[in-house]
Amino acid sequence: MGFRDAFNPHAIYIAVFVPAQERETAAEAVYFNQEEERLLKKLWQKAKTSSDPAKVSKEAAELEKIVGKYKISDTDRKALQAWRHSDEF
Repeated sequence: MGFRDAFNPHAIYIAVFVPAQERETAAEAVYFNQEEERLLKKLWQKAKTSSDPAKVSKEAAELEKIVGKYKISDTDRKALQAWRHSDEF
């Protein structure tokens, strides 16, 4: 950390003249915006993956390779695919 970083006039102004409550509110807003962005990216990837017909059919084929020997019903197979794309575990 150099001299410029240690004596940043903007940081000094914020530390001295902006009330602590406003700094905390701003920090919370930044945190929640970043968290929301992370979750939206995750949701976008999930939607993008599940909407591509080629990926869905490939996923079904791969699933069949794994569970085909167990002779599970189509309902259970669809439930297993839905579970794979959920994040509730």
